[in-house]
Amino acid sequence: MVEFTLELDKKHILKFYAKEISQTKLREIWEKVQDSWKVAYSEKPFPKVRAYNVTFRVLTEIMAAYREDLEREKHYKAGERIEYGEVIPVQTCCAFTIDKRNGEFLTFRRTTSTFSVADDLEHELEHIYRNDFEEINRQLESDKK
Repeated sequence: MVEFTLELDKKHILKFYAKEISQTKLREIWEKVQDSWKVAYSEKPFPKVRAYNVTFRVLTEIMAAYREDLEREKHYKAGERIEYGEVIPVQTCCAFTIDKRNGEFLTFRRTTSTFSVADDLEHELEHIYRNDFEEINRQLESDKK
């Protein structure tokens, strides 16, 4: 376990303990994602991504701070998040990825997930592979206008 500090802004600085998931594991899963999606998308290099196992409490704190920090109330109401057009209660969320908007991604996975590490990371890496964050960021920018 390592002590982790996540600074979203001056108001949201979270300190917690997390266990880092190896880059070897992430690269292995990235290759699997790429094999699954390369028909629809061109091959992409392994992104700057770090992944961590955290407690459920920490995961919900991260999601709440991120939601408030990016003014996502329209997209992430209290206690829920929207994915693929469906509302998902936070209690059932197993992983969450933050786009730091500098080419780096942070993925947090709860240790009590009902899915395997590989399944959770594959799902999150698919979001990165398909550029889902670019669409979300565009939507957020248009909402501000």
